[in-house]
Amino acid sequence: MHALVTLRAIFLDRNRGLEQLISAMDIGSTGAISIPRVDEACEFHEDPEIVDVREIKGDEDGEIEILLKLPPCLAGLGNGLAMLLSSVSYCSVFTTIKKFAVTDIQLPSACLAEYVGPRYGIIGIRKQFSVPKRPLLGLILKPRLRMSLPDILPSIRRVVEGGIDYIIDDELVVSPRCCPFDERVRMIREILKAAEDKRGCRIGYFVNATADIDTALNLVDKGMAAGATGFTLNCVMMGFSSVRHIIDRYDGETLFVTNNIGRGVLTRQSSYYISEQVIALLSRLAGADAVYTGPLTRDFPYEVDILRAELSKLQDELGNLKPSFSVSSGSIFLEEILQNVQTLGADVMIQMGRGLLTDQERTRSSVTALVHILQAAAEAPLKDNILADVRRIVGGVSPESTGKTDFMLGHRSLEGKRLRDINDNLEKDFILLKQTEDALRVAERPKEKQRLDDDLMEIRVRIADFVLEYDSLRATGQISRLEFRSNEEKAQQIIAQTFVSIIETNVKLDEWRTLLDETAMLLREFLQAAQDLPNLRDLAARIQETSRVLDSDVSVADKLKLTVPIIPFLLKYEGELAVGSKVSISALWKRIVSFVRKRPGKK
Repeated sequence: MHALVTLRAIFLDRNRGLEQLISAMDIGSTGAISIPRVDEACEFHEDPEIVDVREIKGDEDGEIEILLKLPPCLAGLGNGLAMLLSSVSYCSVFTTIKKFAVTDIQLPSACLAEYVGPRYGIIGIRKQFSVPKRPLLGLILKPRLRMSLPDILPSIRRVVEGGIDYIIDDELVVSPRCCPFDERVRMIREILKAAEDKRGCRIGYFVNATADIDTALNLVDKGMAAGATGFTLNCVMMGFSSVRHIIDRYDGETLFVTNNIGRGVLTRQSSYYISEQVIALLSRLAGADAVYTGPLTRDFPYEVDILRAELSKLQDELGNLKPSFSVSSGSIFLEEILQNVQTLGADVMIQMGRGLLTDQERTRSSVTALVHILQAAAEAPLKDNILADVRRIVGGVSPESTGKTDFMLGHRSLEGKRLRDINDNLEKDFILLKQTEDALRVAERPKEKQRLDDDLMEIRVRIADFVLEYDSLRATGQISRLEFRSNEEKAQQIIAQTFVSIIETNVKLDEWRTLLDETAMLLREFLQAAQDLPNLRDLAARIQETSRVLDSDVSVADKLKLTVPIIPFLLKYEGELAVGSKVSISALWKRIVSFVRKRPGKK
């Protein structure tokens, strides 16, 4: 039930710094006055705890990574994002600290339940614009570049005729004299309405409402009345709590995109910063349907692993929150579109300005070609000839002529980086699991036991999530089965044990008779194949012993308890034995992992 916060720090005195970190957040333990504790602590306020400390190998001596466990009271429970940010950054001003960075936050279900999150999210935005699969393509309006409204309207007509999905205001434009808010929204909506009648689908217009909160509310009211599809707000400059308040007030009446422009002052790595993935998480908690991440371009060379970490916070399962679109925006040109799709996937909104408008004669055909190419990219693996089609149709400049390395070359290293991230997260959860199990063994109060039980289940579910992602990466052929094998096997055994503990109390066992029948059939085939291989005789003996249990008269529950733990053990032999059965051991295992992730019986 605790929140997990990952920090990076350099202390002048490490022991003193770690002591200050804990004592500053521990109610009643600081200052000259000792505040007595009640016999039974608040259900949501236990002591904060340092779970793990690791040395960081890098350019700076003495840098460490700290895994900090915070009770829900300090993780914003009942107080929202403002208290969450206050807690995780509270210690950054201590004189013992030379460097302090918040690199990750994982919230418990009790805290997540307080956030409604995106009202539309990926699926809702796709329904609005009738685009079921491919990345969305948008045009950024740039009136701040000394362009008046009459200058802009012809370009809008051309991209709309070409098939653009939406128009979005530039991040620094709200209501300049050359392009005032009321007139701009009205005239652009007139163009879009006429095109919608011809195309038979909605074309979006996201209006910038970044301002002080009262002004922002007024802009949203006026924009909705004029027919705007949605609005952009800047979480970094307006404050995450303010943006959450605005989104909660309209509660699904319109779409919201957070642009987070200026986040570099918070996220660029220096002595003190908050990571990009934390900003992405806070934006999703605030309710953003789509969130600016960062583009992969020559002008904005974001690191791929940072983008993937942001994407994970926006689109991975997170309580009951809907996933948010990522938004790639900023000097994107034709050659760079597929690079962004390759990195961010199909659930991305790609926004272009100069990249579409530089050659006015080609604008309409460029948009049409890109929409078709994005559709093809969403339906099939990206291939070099798709990039050649872009160059041929829209006349783009080749990466060779600009000295740019083809983005396809980096895919393997990208998958390897994500695999290392999964491995690091598994190691953190193994440590936390052991500590929580130890605490449960000595716990006496019923409330404390229940809380620790809930904590254990949340950790096990996270482990199941990592295992599924690991299996997905391996299925692409980008990693071998041997990489980080020991941690994978340990995670598999934890999942098998969790499955057994769940079925003992929460599940109707009849639904698992099919699993037992399929497992029995596979074991017979595995046994035959293993007996023919001298090096697998020990495996054959274990399979034979389990098969005898399946053929006996013991209960379904007992059969499951004995059978399920052997399934992950057999996974590593599946390719070697190649039994050719209609039922694969991998498919059975995936059903078990998915079952654990859903936690049947949890209230």
